Amino acid sequence: MPHAACQLTLKKLLTIVPSALDKVTFLWYIIVMKARNIINANNEDSTEAFAVSQHIITRNFWEYYLEQADEDGYAFGYVMGIENEWGMVDMAEIKPYIISKTSGAGLDEIMAPAGYYWEDECPKKVIHNRTSSP
Repeated sequence: MPHAACQLTLKKLLTIVPSALDKVTFLWYIIVMKARNIINANNEDSTEAFAVSQHIITRNFWEYYLEQADEDGYAFGYVMGIENEWGMVDMAEIKPYIISKTSGAGLDEIMAPAGYYWEDECPKKVIHNRTSSP
């Protein structure tokens, strides 16, 4: 009964919420603002997951898998563009070019970046067909 276990956990969670914090807001934050973890499928740092808080596509169709921006407006993450690379992104710089931005539960509908898989999904196993020479 997975639902019963979830309800028990939710009840326990609600008991530790500070009374000054609105419980409805707290639940909304947990459900909507959750991050998803990506893991490298090529066994490079495969044990270290990266929490993606937002996925952004810009007009040039670059994709950004980012953490939440810091107080200065910079977010760290993985960018798929001309080259695929990790780095810091100035959110103010890309803001005028954003055509799609997804976070929270919407991340469940986003594909993982090339060479990565979502931690909550099984990586697909590749079967190589080999032919032997006579």
